[in-house]
Amino acid sequence: MDPKEEKRRNQFIELYDTHADAIFRFCYFKTGNRETAKDLTQDIFIKVFNYLEKEEIQNQKSFIYTIAKNIVIDFWRKNKSIPESHLPEGLFESITAEDNAEVSDNYAIFLSLLDKLSESDREVILLRYVEDMSSKDMADLLNERENTVLVRISRAREKLRDLFNNIENKNG
Repeated sequence: MDPKEEKRRNQFIELYDTHADAIFRFCYFKTGNRETAKDLTQDIFIKVFNYLEKEEIQNQKSFIYTIAKNIVIDFWRKNKSIPESHLPEGLFESITAEDNAEVSDNYAIFLSLLDKLSESDREVILLRYVEDMSSKDMADLLNERENTVLVRISRAREKLRDLFNNIENKNG
């Protein structure tokens, strides 16, 4: 194997090892189906591998999420399936994998509240707090100014806080 090919292979392995789990979660949140998310994750990394043949990737995380976002959009277009916002309520509660019952309950509450947000608000919350993406990376991915992304995150957090307070008021 020539040195250039080996460098590309090693770079791909590093990218895959670093981002595959997060990309799978992203796809799973967007499709609600584990097998579909696996297939989409595979498609995403095939595109990444093919891209590495031509050029080096500068901002890896943003680049991979941009590909992921586009592949998920293509998936919904091709399948003309139900958009995420119309999926059954509570769909994401099955993701809870925590052993601690209290943490699981809090996670289920979070997911049920998240499900009540608009798709746009849900997207920024997931990218920021589930995928731990920086506002700069989010801005690159969403093709928006970083300040706009920060405002969107703040507004979405406020909506979540209001939803949570409404639950607390009903239970308290």
